[in-house]
Amino acid sequence: MEMKWLTNLERKFYRYAIPNLMQYIVGGQIVVWALVMFINANLLNLLALNRFGLFSGQVWRLLTFVFIPDSYDMLYFALGCYFNWMIGTALERSWGAGWFNLYYLFGMLGAWLGCFVTGYGSSYCLSLSLFLAFAILYPEMEFLLFFVLPVKAKWLGWLSAALWGWNFITASWAGKLNLALGMLGFGLFFGPRVWHNLQAWQRRRRWQQRNRR
Repeated sequence: MEMKWLTNLERKFYRYAIPNLMQYIVGGQIVVWALVMFINANLLNLLALNRFGLFSGQVWRLLTFVFIPDSYDMLYFALGCYFNWMIGTALERSWGAGWFNLYYLFGMLGAWLGCFVTGYGSSYCLSLSLFLAFAILYPEMEFLLFFVLPVKAKWLGWLSAALWGWNFITASWAGKLNLALGMLGFGLFFGPRVWHNLQAWQRRRRWQQRNRR
């Protein structure tokens, strides 16, 4: 999964890791959701990741953008919070706090880089990268799609990756850059594995084609 330099970095970073990180992220999203829904919807303008705000001294945006909920519908928001908590907890349990924190931090770094170049950033790819990591580590885990249809995580992972690819194809150059940089953590952690699997698949295909003759 990891390269040597990542292993060395994790050893140095481990002492600063935050245990149960996803609980704090989801907790922050709940607080923001409540503030936006019941107090002041304009609060989002102070939390979103954008270059103008950062250059104006609003450095808290580098952190607060991860607390912006994906949805404000109560049902979808509750499901999203549970889903994110479950996935983040499973990844931290599998990797340990150090690796999980580092993975999340690289995702944030990708969003920061995209923001500085294009002017804006979001947590979309950060959330997606968590699910793709989960789908790779727990491919046989089943979810009830629409609360009825059982679907394995690996198929949902392929679907999510395909949607990301479509968004990438149809996006502007700024959108493409944000989508690419937002997957920085996933690329660093799983890029070598994905590349190896693709090469293995190509070898199997060539072998099958040769043996059909």
